[in-house]
Amino acid sequence: MKSQESVAGSKLVLRCETSSEYSSLKFKWFKNGNELNRKNKPQNIKIQKRPGKSELRINKASLADSGEYMCRVTSKLGNDSASANITIVESN
Repeated sequence: MKSQESVAGSKLVLRCETSSEYSSLKFKWFKNGNELNRKNKPQNIKIQKRPGKSELRINKASLADSGEYMCRVTSKLGNDSASANITIVESN
């Protein structure tokens, strides 16, 4: 994942991929250290999971979407994570 700067109102996609072919990988997304799940994620954020990868999509980004996003992948073999800083700026 790469850190990004984007203009308010735009769409962002963060991708988390693994080269492992282990079938029971679990992906979790965090913003500023807090897990994003169905109960607490903003409505403009969608999380898609597919075999070997997960995507976090931010539609119509706002200043409140700025922060550090982390994807954590876990399996019986261990875990790994990647993070990126997202900065949303006002359009001129």
